[in-house]
Amino acid sequence: MGTPGSQPRTPDVSQNSKVKTVLVFGHFTPEKGQDIVIQALPNLKQPIQLILAGGVRRKKDLRYLTTCKNLIQNLKLEDKIKITGFVQESEIAQYFTKADLVIAPFRETSGSASLTYAIANGATLLVSDLALNLELNEREPKMMATFKSEDPVDCAAQIDVLLGNPSLLESLRGHACHYAKMHGPKRVAEMHLAFYKQVM
Repeated sequence: MGTPGSQPRTPDVSQNSKVKTVLVFGHFTPEKGQDIVIQALPNLKQPIQLILAGGVRRKKDLRYLTTCKNLIQNLKLEDKIKITGFVQESEIAQYFTKADLVIAPFRETSGSASLTYAIANGATLLVSDLALNLELNEREPKMMATFKSEDPVDCAAQIDVLLGNPSLLESLRGHACHYAKMHGPKRVAEMHLAFYKQVM
């Protein structure tokens, strides 16, 4: 499944030559799928700077981080990709604010704090088409664009579509902000109070 409401098409790169910032946020684990986005880069038409914001939380994932670094080196992408290491909570918001596009390339998920952070910060999102991600799009239609899970080529195609279409980026951002407003802590508290008033 691709970007909501549109089919992948070749964007006019000449009109969008500014290097865009693309962010993948979260700890390095195979489940998070940072390597999928790394492999997508050689297929891109749009010039981007990829920020992989996060470090390793579990010792067993050190091997995966090394795999990602080797992949970057083998594909000669050192000048296009930055790995930040652990991000302090006070710095998280600024990463989402500066990103033109945030990607959640999960191989699997049971709910992700990194995705929650992205939505709460009104990020423009491209996510893998896992069931839980599609469920979020059902709650707030066209809140996120999607690509085929574990498919770097389709990931690249959808990045190009989105970065070549500023109005689509703004539309996705607007839906994400609306979802965050309707499902944030204040709104949930109001719903709880309304429920208690009905049953008491």
